[in-house]
Amino acid sequence: MEYRSLDINVTCLEGFQVKNLFFKRQKIYATVSIVGSSRTTQKTPVGKFAGSFQRWDYPMRFYIEESMLQENCLMLMIRLRSIRTLCRDKDVGEVYVPIKQLFLHNDHNSYFGYQVHTPSGKPKGRLHFSYKFSDTKRSSSLSTSKAVIENVNLTSPPPSSEMNGLWNLVR
Repeated sequence: MEYRSLDINVTCLEGFQVKNLFFKRQKIYATVSIVGSSRTTQKTPVGKFAGSFQRWDYPMRFYIEESMLQENCLMLMIRLRSIRTLCRDKDVGEVYVPIKQLFLHNDHNSYFGYQVHTPSGKPKGRLHFSYKFSDTKRSSSLSTSKAVIENVNLTSPPPSSEMNGLWNLVR
């Protein structure tokens, strides 16, 4: 089975102001998922305010099966959620990007900004992130799962044993 790693760094959110009843800025975090595969949701910490931006600079790594990538049946979904004290966290925006589209525009460290849509469908603000695909790797230890996730520090070297240790932890 062949796979690739997809390194994503959710950078910042620009032009997206959410205020509560007391007109305070909301604390927003992002959940990143790969739709079409299993076990693929990761969450950023709450963003830090920098003027009209919320900054994260939060790296993530996803492992994607090569055949699923080539069949164009995977979608990157980034949901923006606002933390609320007395209720459940509220969805305030989302971005959908086909993984195949990212793969076709991959040039070793691509940086993009995508339009955020509110739950009502209105465009509001831009979400910026960078991404990078690795070369295809072959592993006989991966069984039937479509994708595996890992929180990583992208400055550290990649796993040396072709994900064997990670895969044993995830099972």
